[in-house]
Amino acid sequence: MRRRIARLLLPAAVAAAALVLPGAAALAAEDAPSNTPPGTPDYSAAERLLLMDDQLSALLPRLPLTLGYRFERRGRLDAAFAEPVGIAVAREADGSCCHARGDFLAGEHRVDLPEVDHARGNPVVLYFLEHDIRDLNRRTRGSVAYFRKRIRMALYEAARIDEVAFVYQGRRTQGRRITIEPYLNDPQPARLREFLRRRYVFVLSAEVPGGIAAMQAGTPAADAGAGTEPLLLDELRLDGVELGPPA
Repeated sequence: MRRRIARLLLPAAVAAAALVLPGAAALAAEDAPSNTPPGTPDYSAAERLLLMDDQLSALLPRLPLTLGYRFERRGRLDAAFAEPVGIAVAREADGSCCHARGDFLAGEHRVDLPEVDHARGNPVVLYFLEHDIRDLNRRTRGSVAYFRKRIRMALYEAARIDEVAFVYQGRRTQGRRITIEPYLNDPQPARLREFLRRRYVFVLSAEVPGGIAAMQAGTPAADAGAGTEPLLLDELRLDGVELGPPA
């Protein structure tokens, strides 16, 4: 492997400070590509778009506000449910951007993470992925750290980025769609079973508040075909966003 890849999500106390800190995915000097100066952080376009872009500063004139989302689960493995999600964004004490706090699901599905000071990236990505990783850990007994690593590896090495159009508040809106399948080539497929085919889709746009229009984490059924209910599909959409069928 051409570089040593750090964890996708930092320990909770560190994640509260930033979604991704400079150097979190830095190359070890001995693994650096020949055209990259030793010690220089090396990030893919997908990593930059999803984890490093400044998605919150544009909200500064409107703060404080709460970004509202809708989380929905359906599929053969679980009873369907839907709940609201809120990311509260406020100015820092000095008036700068941004302090963020998440309210992500309830009961057994709830994800609690520390509040984030000096946030630039939208923490809803952190909440969505942390929820998914914990759920996979519960279902497969696989390592949380391993799931994080596979997602980060996929973002770095194998992400597909497409231009996409969707509807936001009744208006056609342009964005980018990032698609990854982190477990397809897992060296120990038996431990992940049907989740080998789990696919993650992220729809981003500078035209929507907070930059994140929608996210999906979906596992198709073994007999998947047109109109077939997925094995498990989690989807989160910004209020006012309308998408087509799951990718």
